[in-house]
Amino acid sequence: MSLPIVTPIYLNSSNVVSLFRSTVETLSLDFNLNRNTIVFKTTLPLSELTCGRITQGTGTVEYTREYINATIDAICQSATTAFLKLYNILEDNSLMKHLNNASDFNSLRVGDIIEIQCPLFKDPEVKNLFSMANSLELQMLINSDDKSIENKSSVNVANFLAYLKTTLDKLENNYCVDYFSKLLFSKYRIVTALSKDNFESSLTCIEDKPLTIVGKVSYIEPYLKETMVDTFLDPIEKFIKTNNITFPYAENFDFEEDTPYYIGIVPLSIHL
Repeated sequence: MSLPIVTPIYLNSSNVVSLFRSTVETLSLDFNLNRNTIVFKTTLPLSELTCGRITQGTGTVEYTREYINATIDAICQSATTAFLKLYNILEDNSLMKHLNNASDFNSLRVGDIIEIQCPLFKDPEVKNLFSMANSLELQMLINSDDKSIENKSSVNVANFLAYLKTTLDKLENNYCVDYFSKLLFSKYRIVTALSKDNFESSLTCIEDKPLTIVGKVSYIEPYLKETMVDTFLDPIEKFIKTNNITFPYAENFDFEEDTPYYIGIVPLSIHL
């Protein structure tokens, strides 16, 4: 089944092009440059060709149409084109798994290329930090003449808020942030690290939307693997606990249920 014409809202260009090239090479597919010409010739009365202006004689009409098959390099100049061709190759050769039911998940292996339709949500720990920052701003409105947080902490709220905002901006713009699915079939949770550089639209546009994700399975584990983001989050969480900082206006975005298995996906493309 061919993929309908789509415009990805997220496209991992380097991985798409690399996988397309390796797949073509592995399957020994031929993408050589060929020029195929189709010529149509017909002989008609001149009266038909000239709308009656010339009444005698005949004339020949020739219609030529040429088709050119692009080279691999030409295809790879557009990551979107490379992805669409890669998708069709994977489908035609039964190399892609569609995750539609529990049985599909149970047979999943590291290295599989998959397609799944599900909403995604930003890392709860990152969302919690954003919520804490919002809470601090509200707390400052109430305690505008007090540099500490409700007199319960020696932490300077303005300085801590500035640090949080700087850290969150750094995470959003310079690092891949994990996005998660809901718990699937009471057992699995998809996790995929997304970079702002690969988005064609705002990251906020994808949350809780019906997305189609195509990617490669990197791990299936009962625990979540650490990322560079954790090197920022862990010290902040420790600092908050050590100084007994409270956030009365913050929301909690932690998962409501335990996750038996995390399925890490290296994303190739995401589209609505």
